[in-house]
Amino acid sequence: MKRPQDIQAVLAYVDEQVQSDGTLVGLVDAETVAVMGHSYGGYTALVAAGARIDSAGLSMHCNEASEANHPADWLCDMLLPHLPDMATLAGLGALPEGLWPAWSDARVDAVVSLAGDAFFFGEAGLAVIDAPVLAIGGTADDDSPYEWSTQLTYDSVSSRRKARIALAEAEHMIFTNSCASIRWYAKPLADEFCADTVWDRQQAHSLVSHFTTAFLLAELKQDATAAAALAPNAAEFPDISYAAQGY
Repeated sequence: MKRPQDIQAVLAYVDEQVQSDGTLVGLVDAETVAVMGHSYGGYTALVAAGARIDSAGLSMHCNEASEANHPADWLCDMLLPHLPDMATLAGLGALPEGLWPAWSDARVDAVVSLAGDAFFFGEAGLAVIDAPVLAIGGTADDDSPYEWSTQLTYDSVSSRRKARIALAEAEHMIFTNSCASIRWYAKPLADEFCADTVWDRQQAHSLVSHFTTAFLLAELKQDATAAAALAPNAAEFPDISYAAQGY
């Protein structure tokens, strides 16, 4: 619950530092903002653009997942009992029955969510977002299931321009660093955190970088060439499924 507040704190700091005596004068445009994140970082990016947790929708979603014996219903077991604690941590006097307050910033011009945990928000909580969104996820993700994250985000946001990429059979950690670059203390967990059973990580990162760069150039710099690269008929790559609106 602290991550959305961290984004607000960073933006407030930038606002201070772009003033005449600040360290970022002439270096940063505080009115041009994109937020990007993986997993809970993707959740945070969506919140920054306006997404709101939906208590009732989350409970319904989790009940349906439990009844269907969905393999990811363990996520619900971890979250639902702690919703009151989350509300307290967020500074709320009581657990909201429906949509929670927004922790967004109107300056957010674009969002990139990499396997972002969108099921917190459901359709109602995501529909608040109207900023352009790029959602990318792996279809074999067991930690943030594709249909609960990437697909749900793309289907539910109200954005006029949005894109969705499915990396076929990729897992949750496909976005993280290569095994060669992880710290020594994480080496025992290398197979879990830096390897994928199907994808070559460099190939996956190249694709993610391609689309993310095109998306951010199109939205933050109004680059027409970059926007053209996001058109559905221009995004034909092996092992991905691509959808887009507004490009």
